[in-house]
Amino acid sequence: MSAAAAIGLAPVLTPQGHLRLVREADAPSLPLALQDRLLAAFERGAGSRLLQLGTSEVGSVLPPVLAWWRDFAARFVMVLCAAHERRAIYVAVPDVAAFKANISDVLISLWGEVEAAVRSTLAAETLTLQAFPRARHPAWKASATIAKARAR
Repeated sequence: MSAAAAIGLAPVLTPQGHLRLVREADAPSLPLALQDRLLAAFERGAGSRLLQLGTSEVGSVLPPVLAWWRDFAARFVMVLCAAHERRAIYVAVPDVAAFKANISDVLISLWGEVEAAVRSTLAAETLTLQAFPRARHPAWKASATIAKARAR
């Protein structure tokens, strides 16, 4: 698979937990050889995607979001390097607390970005806090009515 020109590729984690690589106009373009390697690996499945990043792309200059996934996969490879050759492949899952901390940090950051967007929108549109969600969709009016009834 050879691409005609360098394109922007970005990893996307779907809500179902599937790691995809998508063409994205805002993503930094990648050198052709790197983009070809990544596109080929991403066609083979999630394990191959991450393995490509964590092994073959360790020395590659990557945009931050791809570098994050490379570092994630490289942690697996570091543990694998310490495994005994003659034993069955077994790489222990890292401490769940470490995973939760990383995910929590990301979600806390996104939560803050949503809050900042609400504040910015309220200021720009001169809406009240209660009117804001209802201005976006009628379902929020019903939700507010239910919340008020429960509060009584």
